[in-house]
Amino acid sequence: MTDQKNLTFDVAVCERLKAAFTDIFLNHPEVKCLAASICWNGELNEANINHGVWLSADGPVQSPDGVIGSVYQTLRLLDEQMGRCGQLLAALREQVTITANEVIQAREELKKIKGEIAEGTALREATKTNVN
Repeated sequence: MTDQKNLTFDVAVCERLKAAFTDIFLNHPEVKCLAASICWNGELNEANINHGVWLSADGPVQSPDGVIGSVYQTLRLLDEQMGRCGQLLAALREQVTITANEVIQAREELKKIKGEIAEGTALREATKTNVN
């Protein structure tokens, strides 16, 4: 394994993934290739750094069956991710509807309170006028 101290954080992460992949390849010969995507925190996802590792037991995936197989598995994973995204969207839509209704109710309550304040102010002013 490469000396982690001299590596940038993204390369260090990728090196650790490669080491883990190597262990899997050695202990599980049924594995043809592995891929890991890295979702960084904050704006690092837009940075010009490493965002994943894709390897076979022999190094970079280059064989047709490795490439096509990996793409197929990636699409299967993407289908799962999109399903979860759809569930998240539905939950967010429901929460937005609830929150919007709460905002409408709060505005109505505020309008009512402002009206009560205005009536109280008018009554107080009228009382001051009648007393003087």
